[in-house]
Amino acid sequence: YAKCTKHEIQSAVKVVLSWTISINCITAALGALSLYNMSTGDKFSRGKSARCGLVFSVGKFFRWMVDSRVALRIHEHAAIYLTACMESLFREVLGRVLRSALVERDNGIPKLTVETLEQAINGDSEMWGLLQPYQHLICGKNSSG
Repeated sequence: YAKCTKHEIQSAVKVVLSWTISINCITAALGALSLYNMSTGDKFSRGKSARCGLVFSVGKFFRWMVDSRVALRIHEHAAIYLTACMESLFREVLGRVLRSALVERDNGIPKLTVETLEQAINGDSEMWGLLQPYQHLICGKNSSG
C-alpha cells in the first residue's frame, strides 16, 4: 500500500540487527510509543520527542523518511519507532564502548578515544557485524588497505 508503519520498521530492525540488540530496540520503541499515546492531554505544549521521552528528534527522523522517500505515506508512529530504535542502538553502542573503556582509566575516568571505540567494536561480534560494512567510509580506507 506504499505506506510505512511501525510494523515495517520493526521488521527491518529484526532483519538488520542481532537478536539481543533488536529486542532491546523494539522494547525501547514500544515504551516510547506508549508514552506518546498516553500523553494526549498536552498535545501542543510539548514536542513529540519530549512526549515520547526521547532525546533524538522525532521530527528530524520523520523529515528524513519523507526526504529519502521511504514510502509514499509515512505514519507518525513509524518515525517515533525509528527514532526510539536508533536512540536505543546508540545507547547500546555507547554502553559497550564505556564498559571496554573502563579498562583504560585515566585517574578514575574512562578514557574515550577513537582507538577505544575501534577496540570495543572489533572485540564485540554483534557491533562489529553491524558497523563493519560501513567502516571503510568513515576511516578513509579503500579496497587496497
